[in-house]
Amino acid sequence: MYHLPIPTEMHGTQEVRIALRAPTFLPYQHFAGNTDARPLSVMVQRISIR
Repeated sequence: MYHLPIPTEMHGTQEVRIALRAPTFLPYQHFAGNTDARPLSVMVQRISIR
C-alpha cells in the first residue's frame, strides 16, 4: 500500500492525475503454455481518496 499526498495547491481541484510507470513484461515469454502477448505491468486493485 502506498500513500501519496496531494500537493496543497491541488486541494479542491476537480481532477487529479497520478501516473504510474513500471517495466512491462509479456506473459507468454515467462510462463510455459501461456499465449497472452499483452504487455503487462503493475496491477492496481484499489484507489481511494480521503
